[in-house]
Amino acid sequence: MINSKTSIFFLILILVLAALIRLNGFWLSHWSVDEENYLGLAMKLDYFGFSGYNLRGINVQKGVFLLDGKDFLMGKLVPAPGGDKGILLKLREFAGITQYDIPLYYLAPAFPYTIMLSHRIFSSGVFGYGAASTSLDYLIWKIRPPQVFKAQFYAVIVPFFFSLVLIAVTFFLGKELFSERNGVYSSFIIATSAVDILCAQRIWPADMAAALLTSAVLIF
Repeated sequence: MINSKTSIFFLILILVLAALIRLNGFWLSHWSVDEENYLGLAMKLDYFGFSGYNLRGINVQKGVFLLDGKDFLMGKLVPAPGGDKGILLKLREFAGITQYDIPLYYLAPAFPYTIMLSHRIFSSGVFGYGAASTSLDYLIWKIRPPQVFKAQFYAVIVPFFFSLVLIAVTFFLGKELFSERNGVYSSFIIATSAVDILCAQRIWPADMAAALLTSAVLIF
């Protein structure tokens, strides 16, 4: 049998392991369609509140710096001037994706709102709502430039944090329903799950939703 103190010790070790596995997310490129959408929604909430909770009127500014002799891009989302639809929507329409052009975004605002709050806490405001945009991920892992970490920390920390919360809550749920041993096993499975590692390293709401849902079951 595993006693309570031992199980907590194992949980701490599992959380440290999970954090180390997920650290690369702070240097990965975060410029996929879904990630851009969530960053754009966070920016719109910050500028216009819930009345602007959509993807209209968002432009993209690109900055370039050299990394190991190659161009490295950083993207920044900014409000489009006037009533312009914005380049974000135009690029999607050019690709034949038109379902995003709606006055109220179809997903709940908790995740982008959390990114907005994180931006207010952690970002200096110099770079704004942006992230890395690159195919040079192997160089980023090798060199880990501080400007990349600083530019997108506010966004990546949200799924990273909720992934660790999910692991901890899963431990306590397994402990409550079954035993200390099962709590340790279940938290380890989540910590090493390829799906959760992927979700924790992308600006996606999956880990936040799973952590809150699991917490609700535990509280119940």
